[in-house]
Amino acid sequence: MKKGSFFKLFERLKGNQKAWIFFSCLLLAIVFWVFTSLSRNYETSIVIPISYRNIPFSHHSDNNLPKRLEFRFSGSGFELFRVHLRDAPDSILIDVGKLLNGLKNRDFQTIKLRNQFPGEHVANKLVPEIISFSFTPRDLKKVPVKINHTIHFQQQFGQAGEIILRPDSIELSGPQHLLDKITSIETQQVNLKNLKTPSFGSVFLVKEQLAGISASADYVYYYVPVEQYTEGMIELPVELPVSQRSRITLFPNKVKVSFQVSILRYRQISESDFQVVAEVPFPEVPNHLTLKLKRYPYGLHQIRLEPETVDYLISE
Repeated sequence: MKKGSFFKLFERLKGNQKAWIFFSCLLLAIVFWVFTSLSRNYETSIVIPISYRNIPFSHHSDNNLPKRLEFRFSGSGFELFRVHLRDAPDSILIDVGKLLNGLKNRDFQTIKLRNQFPGEHVANKLVPEIISFSFTPRDLKKVPVKINHTIHFQQQFGQAGEIILRPDSIELSGPQHLLDKITSIETQQVNLKNLKTPSFGSVFLVKEQLAGISASADYVYYYVPVEQYTEGMIELPVELPVSQRSRITLFPNKVKVSFQVSILRYRQISESDFQVVAEVPFPEVPNHLTLKLKRYPYGLHQIRLEPETVDYLISE
């Protein structure tokens, strides 16, 4: 009914005494009925999810733990009306580890949790009334974590060592026949662009293949060491096997090794850190010998040999 129509009806009732008395009596009857109804005793319930914490990782539950608790209240309509006006908690917390205190089995009376629903009027009953906790040991297995990553560096910058993961391995628990199929666990993709400083972050583990298996962690932290790089070059003699040194002459007999190395390590690099070798694969006698970089320092990038092949002469 529109506001103007209500006032028109009100003006008409004022002009009609009998109608006005009837309307007033009806209004008083409604008010009296509401107050009478709210004065009576009723029962109501509110359902709240359960959040289980500190469940023993090395054990699994023998039964299905309830996911919700039903708080039942009784009292007058006024009291229950105020109950529904409260801010209900998002979940009811049950600290399983603290509750069991080293035990494997225990029946817990849920009425002890009613204070987690704040307010003067407390629940007189919780359903289910008892939660039975029963755990048996699981098989355990420790597997390494492998990070999936794509990293692009700014020019003259590069990775200075292995990516560090914390933890670098996690524990899995579950049936042995399922654990036997898992040899490692991977992370979600990490994409880093234009790096010129070390990068630190976290990444979630991929758990799709862990059906029926629990993991000791949901994510790991990673650290990507980054350093500024410079180009280095060293000229080295090409080495032959001892048995061929007196018969084989190489052209050229030296090779240039170019590489990228961090500025901090550049001065630590020396010729003795490298070894370039060639060998005639008798009885085959190829036209050219392919050079191999047999030894070089850790941490070098974009290593190139110039030339990559050499000519040779065999002396009788």
